[in-house]
Amino acid sequence: MAKHDELKKTLYNFYANNDHLTRREIYDRFINIGAPKRSLNRWLVKLFEKKTLNRKKGSGRIAKKATPEVRKAIKRTFNHKAGRSQRKSGKFFSMHYTYVSKILKKYSDIRVYKKYKKPKMTLLQRRQLRPKCKKILEKYRGYNFIIDDEKYFTLSNTPIAGNDRFYSDNIQKTPESVKNK
Repeated sequence: MAKHDELKKTLYNFYANNDHLTRREIYDRFINIGAPKRSLNRWLVKLFEKKTLNRKKGSGRIAKKATPEVRKAIKRTFNHKAGRSQRKSGKFFSMHYTYVSKILKKYSDIRVYKKYKKPKMTLLQRRQLRPKCKKILEKYRGYNFIIDDEKYFTLSNTPIAGNDRFYSDNIQKTPESVKNK
């Protein structure tokens, strides 16, 4: 609901009941109530010319950057996906990244969720672990291994805090590979 909707309704009802009053008389009465001058003047012009305060559907500014096709493309780009950058998408669609965020919030049900921590092993894998370790030990007993202290990252890079998010409009439909770390 807009800021002055109640005031506009009051003005319209007052105008409908007192159509014998001039525009100046109505203006003076509503200024005394505390109505904003410029808005009141614009509303009165519209009332006296068109007899309504309602905006004609489709009369607003034409969307040039966020056309319906672009909005659909942005939804397809982000829905059920992880590792998507709003900045890179903004550059791709020739708009600011905050506008991409606004489109996702206003024109879609897509929200950002944190990835779930998936258990490293299932119960069945834990049971199979000990016998498999015994086989490896028997097979490679005579070998020497070099263990380095390097850190290796997976391609998903979920250990980094900014990369543990995914976009979805329905979590139940999102694949497990996207939802889990």
